[in-house]
Amino acid sequence: MLVLDPEVVRFEDVVFEDALGVAIDRQARKLVEEWGDDGPHAAMVDVVEQRVLVRVTRRPARGRAGGGEDAEAGLTLGREGDLVFYSSTEGGGARTRFSVRCVLTGVKTDVATDDASRASSRTAPGLVAVQTLTFIGVSPDGGVADPVTVSVAQV
Repeated sequence: MLVLDPEVVRFEDVVFEDALGVAIDRQARKLVEEWGDDGPHAAMVDVVEQRVLVRVTRRPARGRAGGGEDAEAGLTLGREGDLVFYSSTEGGGARTRFSVRCVLTGVKTDVATDDASRASSRTAPGLVAVQTLTFIGVSPDGGVADPVTVSVAQV
């Protein structure tokens, strides 16, 4: 699942006004595979355990990537909470609300070149920070319920 240019992204009390996108991936952690006698391909595959991996990509404000005065102040590895975000609307349609119960497992900041910012920047021409926050989804009831819920947003 991929949401580009989300309208709102919030992890508990931390709001990311600079989010570029949110990606939700599902990965098999434990598989049961069985083969029959009739051919070389698996006859049955069951995903016994799965991981929900969530990545929020954002462009922090200049001078604050990892600085602690904006959203980074609430980003402690191991912090569990609800990540809530909304899809952008086009043409007046209903927004979609996504909620993921998750734990923050990584914060990575990269510096990249951006030709568009080269002309407008005085301090570091052409450089921008791109930060990726990584979360792992956790079941809200201890293992059965999906950590991801999707619903129509109430206006």
